[in-house]
Amino acid sequence: MYRTSTTWRSSTTWRSCRPTTCRYCSPSARYGAVASGGPSTTIGRRRRRSIGRTVNDYWQANCGRFREEVSRGWNMRTRLETIANLEDAVEAMTRKIQEAMKVTIPTKKSDPFRSSELPQQVLDEIRERNRLRRRYQRTREAETRVEMSEANRRIQNSIRQHRNDEYRNRLAKINVRDGSLNRRIQNSIRQHRNDEYRNRLAKINVRDGSSWKLTKHLRKQYQPITSLEDENGSIAMEDEEIAAMAAKTFEGYQQVPDTDQETVKHVEQVII
Repeated sequence: MYRTSTTWRSSTTWRSCRPTTCRYCSPSARYGAVASGGPSTTIGRRRRRSIGRTVNDYWQANCGRFREEVSRGWNMRTRLETIANLEDAVEAMTRKIQEAMKVTIPTKKSDPFRSSELPQQVLDEIRERNRLRRRYQRTREAETRVEMSEANRRIQNSIRQHRNDEYRNRLAKINVRDGSLNRRIQNSIRQHRNDEYRNRLAKINVRDGSSWKLTKHLRKQYQPITSLEDENGSIAMEDEEIAAMAAKTFEGYQQVPDTDQETVKHVEQVII
């Protein structure tokens, strides 16, 4: 049962509802999302551990297949004449979306550094903020709202300070000898290149020819420049050896024209 009036002391009209799906009578509304089988959404509860938990990787989601899964076997022309029909349609649509998400969105482990556990002081502040929020939802008092806003600011400052301390401690433990700094630099460079490549892929457009340029670049094989070798198999390493070998190669198919000896001597004097 749920009431339709906006104030508690005014006349109240009660209507029948479905206890399994009603937002006021369902187990999720009375005991939280944990009682209904879903993950806890309240920050600060000990049952929720963020380190290494499984989350959806929306960057790798297949949006095209998601649309196909949702549209498959879906009848949009169903007439909803009663409240029960509306609730059944909403429940079916929710179940359809959840099933499509399981098929098209892969999962991954959360980053343990970004999702590290909060200290007990911050958890107590979050618990106090949640208590003030529940009291404000019941009473709608302006003083409670002010206290809740101040609690939110304290929580944000505490979390920011905690993350800064964690990052500072992690930087203090970096040692050049054990290779941790090199690994961190390599990971940063790899992440930067991946971000650049992802941005380049996001800007691909079929109309301006950028997709063909990228395809040509990926299909092109790198051809390294070979070293210069003479007939005996010796490799030219120095600049003088490379110049002499190139001159000898050009003499094979180019003839030096006859010139005046005086001119040749003058050129040699100028060059030398």
